[in-house]
Amino acid sequence: MRMWVVGTGPGDPKLLTLLAIEVLQRVKVVFAPLMGSESSSRAYQVVQSYLSPHCRVVNLCFNEDFYELSQIVAEEATKYPSEEAAFLVIGDPTLYSSFFRIFSEVEEKAALEIKIIPGISAHQVMSAHLGVPLAQGEEIVSIIPGTASKEQTKILLNNSDTCVIYKAASLLKQKSLYFENFSRGWVGENLSTNCEKIYPLPKRLLHLPYFSLALLKKH
Repeated sequence: MRMWVVGTGPGDPKLLTLLAIEVLQRVKVVFAPLMGSESSSRAYQVVQSYLSPHCRVVNLCFNEDFYELSQIVAEEATKYPSEEAAFLVIGDPTLYSSFFRIFSEVEEKAALEIKIIPGISAHQVMSAHLGVPLAQGEEIVSIIPGTASKEQTKILLNNSDTCVIYKAASLLKQKSLYFENFSRGWVGENLSTNCEKIYPLPKRLLHLPYFSLALLKKH
């Protein structure tokens, strides 16, 4: 089976690439990850209008064991060995992708030809909507996961001109990490969807959704 790992972007179907649309219109199977407490796959919602009505959709709940998820994908792949499938990824497949958390297990269990289609990442959308460049000249950009340790985060913040923090809620509550060296900062929620919010970094944070992002700039 040929498996297309499709970056669906952050939420707006109009941000899908032409190649992604072309592939989605012909695949026979789609793997749609469910993240956190989602009842419906956000990635699937982005692409559903492009799928054939005969396309089989397999939901994958990433609250489950990665081994079990790899088993599901491998079993489906062996049912359709001569067909094409798409594994959907919010944003870009190469940046904190759910696919690569199970890829090695799937590869051992099924004969797959993997093709990756890039997607637009949330920090690109946020930068564009703000009209603020991520970097210019010799500036350094760091992308930090919300799960990074306090020590790792401090090093990156001290040595970067721009910092992007994904799933930012836990790190943003540690005020001492970021207020000192950055002159500007914003929070983005549900970027590129009808629920999008972008606002200056507040002094006090209460609750941020799962799909939240912080953009910090020193200059």
